[in-house]
Amino acid sequence: MNHRRTPGWIILPAFAIAATLAAAVLFSPPAAQAQSYVQTPYQGRRPLELDLHAGFVWHGHGLATGARFSIPIVHNGFIPKLNNAVFIDFGADFYFIEAPRIHGHPPGYRPGLGFPVAMCWEFYFSDKWSAFGEVGVNVMLDPWLLAGAGMHAHPAHWILFGAGGRFRFNDTVALVLRVGLPYAVFGVTFMF
Repeated sequence: MNHRRTPGWIILPAFAIAATLAAAVLFSPPAAQAQSYVQTPYQGRRPLELDLHAGFVWHGHGLATGARFSIPIVHNGFIPKLNNAVFIDFGADFYFIEAPRIHGHPPGYRPGLGFPVAMCWEFYFSDKWSAFGEVGVNVMLDPWLLAGAGMHAHPAHWILFGAGGRFRFNDTVALVLRVGLPYAVFGVTFMF
């Protein structure tokens, strides 16, 4: 009998999405309160944000860790009647991903670096919960380049998009989950 195992890179994002949805349902405010919060335009300036995160890379199957810095560029977003904001994110990521044989080096896990730059559009549903979408580029110095084998032109290294959410403990600290390309990560956001 042939038993096929479900790859871990499928199980992890499914679990992360299910856990985020369950937490949103358990800790969300009543519908009327959430509706009034998201429908109240933001007055003032959004804080700068620093995300520290760790998770899993899809292409190359491996680990990722890094930091993102977010600067608000539109404090009350593209939809003036809603509580939303637009940020420019940039940062640095360290990857430890699976690489095939490189110029005589045996296959195995090797380091890489990524430098993401993205536009992030965030919607605030309560004083605790928000969700965002992002799109951008990820300049990646992959294991092939770092091993002297030249640039490996895989689209997953260069395209960045995703969705996520934040749970704010207070005005300065939040948990963040980001799922997309090139990775799924979980981390902490510091706002100042």
